[in-house]
Amino acid sequence: MAGISGIIALNPDGLIRDTSIFERMIAGIKAEVTQEHRTFHDENVFISVVSQTRSSPEANFYYDQEHGIISALDGFCFIDEQTAAGLVKDENFPKGASALARVGQLYIKLGKEVFKHLRGSFNLFIYDVNKRECILGNDRFGFYPMYHGQSTEYLIFSSKLGSIVNSGLIQLPQADLASLIEHLYFGYVISEHSYVQGVCTLSNASLIKVEKGKVATDKYWEMTSEYGKDSLSKKHSIDAIDQGLKAAISRIAQVDDALSCSITGGWDSRVVLSYLLPRARKRLYCYSFGANDAPDVTIPQLISRKESFRYRPFGLDHTYLDNDFIAAAKDTIKLSSGTRNYKRTHYLHALKQMGAHSQHQISGIFGDQVFKVGKPKGNIVLNQVALKCLESNFELDYLNKSLQTFLKAFLPDHDNKELLSELLYRMVSLKDQFSIYVSASERFVAFRFEINLRRYFGNEASSYNDYALCYSPFTDYDFVKTWLSTFYAGQLYPFQPATKAMQINSGTLYATLVKRNYKPLIYYPTARGYTMADTLSFFGGFRILMARLQREKNAHKDAFSTKDTVALFQNMLAQEKINCSFNIGGLKGSNAYDDAQSLCYWLAIHGLAK
Repeated sequence: MAGISGIIALNPDGLIRDTSIFERMIAGIKAEVTQEHRTFHDENVFISVVSQTRSSPEANFYYDQEHGIISALDGFCFIDEQTAAGLVKDENFPKGASALARVGQLYIKLGKEVFKHLRGSFNLFIYDVNKRECILGNDRFGFYPMYHGQSTEYLIFSSKLGSIVNSGLIQLPQADLASLIEHLYFGYVISEHSYVQGVCTLSNASLIKVEKGKVATDKYWEMTSEYGKDSLSKKHSIDAIDQGLKAAISRIAQVDDALSCSITGGWDSRVVLSYLLPRARKRLYCYSFGANDAPDVTIPQLISRKESFRYRPFGLDHTYLDNDFIAAAKDTIKLSSGTRNYKRTHYLHALKQMGAHSQHQISGIFGDQVFKVGKPKGNIVLNQVALKCLESNFELDYLNKSLQTFLKAFLPDHDNKELLSELLYRMVSLKDQFSIYVSASERFVAFRFEINLRRYFGNEASSYNDYALCYSPFTDYDFVKTWLSTFYAGQLYPFQPATKAMQINSGTLYATLVKRNYKPLIYYPTARGYTMADTLSFFGGFRILMARLQREKNAHKDAFSTKDTVALFQNMLAQEKINCSFNIGGLKGSNAYDDAQSLCYWLAIHGLAK
C-alpha cells in the first residue's frame, strides 16, 4: 500500500527503540512485498515512504542534509504557478532541484504557510531535524486519507489504518462501533473517526504541528472562503471553465510520458478525453470495464477504433470472476482500510494491470458533482439520509429518531443509549461545521468537496494508488476556484430537483466544452442513449426525450456482474468462517449489506472482530 507512515515522540525519553514496530508499520502500507521504501529515524522521529509497485520512492522522499529538512510525500503536489515563477527569479533558490526539494526549500522560507502555495492531492510530512519540529498536512480537499492517533508518549500516523493497528502501539485495539454504524447509516464515515477506537482521520486542509512534545492542529482553508463572489455571465463562464480545465489537465499531463486514462460511455470522461486527444493521443493508454455488451465497453471500443488510440476493455466475464475476483476483492477491502466494499473490486482489478503502462491515471471522477446542479436523487455516493441532513443542517430531532430506529434494527440486543449519544455528539460537530453556510445549496457543495470527495472517492483512490495515482481535473483546486465564480456553480442554485432549464444548461456546458476541444467526440453515442450533439439542436431534444424513456425501462440491467459477485464473496466468508456479529439481515438487498460484510472481513483480518 503506497504511502507514508511515521511516529513522533512526545516525551523527553524519545522514540521507542524497538525497530520491529517500524518494520510492521512499513509492511502495513505495502500491497506487495517487492515495493521499495525509504526510511529515516532518530531519537525523535520515524518516517517511512513506500513507493508504487513499479517505481522508486526517491521522488517522494527527500533529505536536505545541508538544512536538516526531511520531506515525505504521499500522492502528488505542485507549487502554484505564481510562487514557482518567483522561485525561478530567486538567485538563492537551487536550480534544477526536484519538486520535493523545492517544497522543502519553500518550507524553510515560509514555515507552515508553505501549504497555501501547494496544489495537488497529497499528505506531506516535513521534519526539521535541527529544531526537532514536525508538521503533517494535506491538500485543501484532503483527497488521500491520513490516519493518526495520539498517546502521552507519541503521535502515530499512516496512509493506511491497518499500518497503525499492525504497529502494536495501540494497546488492545478495539473496533469503533459508532463508526461502523455511521458507515452503514450514511454509506461511509462522514466524521473524522475511523473503525479503530482512538484513531482519527486528518480533516481536509489541516495541519498537525509537533514542537517540543506539544501537538497543535490548525486548518488553513475552508470552502466558504471561495463563496460570495459575483458570478460570471453564462458565456464568460464557459470560457473560464474551458481555460480552467485546460490548465488543470496540462498540470496533470506533464507528470509522466505515458498516461492511463479511464473512459466510459459517460460524459465526464468524454470531456477529459476531448482535452487529451489533440495533444497526448500517442501517450494515452485508455481502458474501461463492464459486461461485454455494456455501454461502458461498447462505446469506448467504437470511439477508440474510429479515433485510433490505444484502448483495452476489461470484460467482467466468468473467467475474471472465477480466477481473479476473490483475490482482488480481498485486496480492495484491505487496501482501502475497510472503506470500500467488494462490489468496487473491478476498479482495482483494472488498475493493477493498467499500472504496467503508466502509474498516473487521469479520469473524470467528480465531474458530475461539478457540472450537474440541483438536488440529486439519493444513491450510493450520497444517500437519502445524507441529503436530508444537508437540507436540514443536521437537524438533531430527525437524526435522534432515525438513528434510534436504525440501531434497534441493527443491534436489537445492545444497550444503545451510549452509542446513540456518541453518534449525536458527532453530528453536533458536523452541524457546527456547516452552520457557517447560509443555504442548503452552499452546504451541499461544501460537503461534496470537503467530506464526500475524500471519504468516498479518496478512500477508493487509496485502494489502488499502489498501481496508479488518480488525477481528475474536476478536483484541481485552481479549477474548482474558477468554477465557483461561474454561472454554473452549484451553490448558486436552489437545493431542489433539477429543473428542465438546469438540465439543459448542464448538457449544453458538457457539449460546448467537448466541441471546442475535439469536435468529433460530440457525435458519438453516450450511455445516456443520445449524443452530446443532440443537446445543441432543436430536433436533438426529441431524441433526448425518447432516450430518457428507454433508459428508465433498462434501469434494471446489471452491467457490472454484481449478482455473481454476491454469491462468490459470501461463499468466501463462509469458507474462511468469517461471521458478522451484527444483525445485518435487515439490510439485505442494500449497499449497506455489502458494506457490512466487507467491514466484517476487514475487522477479522486485523483481529478486531467481536
